[in-house]
Amino acid sequence: MSGDVLADSWRELHEAFRHELAGLVTQADSLVVANVEAFTERFAFFAQELRVHSEVEDGILFPALADRGHRVEGGFTEDHHDEQRRIYDLGSSLYGIASLADRFEVTDAVEAVQHGVRDLGTGLERHFDWEERDVLPVVASAFDGEEQSWLLGRIIAVLPADPRVQPWVTASLSPAHRDVRLRHLHDSLPHEAFVATMRQIREGVPPEVWADIEARQPDLVVELTKSPPS
Repeated sequence: MSGDVLADSWRELHEAFRHELAGLVTQADSLVVANVEAFTERFAFFAQELRVHSEVEDGILFPALADRGHRVEGGFTEDHHDEQRRIYDLGSSLYGIASLADRFEVTDAVEAVQHGVRDLGTGLERHFDWEERDVLPVVASAFDGEEQSWLLGRIIAVLPADPRVQPWVTASLSPAHRDVRLRHLHDSLPHEAFVATMRQIREGVPPEVWADIEARQPDLVVELTKSPPS
């Protein structure tokens, strides 16, 4: 088991958020009234997962570090609040586009969304870099591999049930990082929870991603057919 299960998982989540932000920026660049509904749905999922990620940090990760004498300073929680304000503004602009459809000029509202997505991305990139530099190395030193695995399992257990999340993260990662994440999930979750997660991934990722998982990690895929340990 890797000694950096939790720290690695955080980097993988950041990679997924960066990947999704790039897609949102591309989609925003061609935003018009006709496709605002699809963009709004995609952005709402991203915003939900970002909020959960921040709440887990503020509610579980940072207190766990504080219990080990590593109080997280420097405005990370304030950053989380600022991100939510930016997301609120973006949501308001998206509603504005929908309400103005076919009646008024929507150019200003579209430009507000395009600018807002890029601005949010810039802020998140700074935040992620900051966290990866100042917080994750502390996580890796404060908790051994078994403790990190226990914390990751606890975090996954309290997350809101959403079968889209694990496929979304898995499909966003490079194959090498995907390998690491699936191995960490295997090492951190009870058998039943791991199997349920793998089923969600199998059903939610593109076929080529699942084929890559089957080829690269057949021992994890075979867990889907095993009975739980007695």
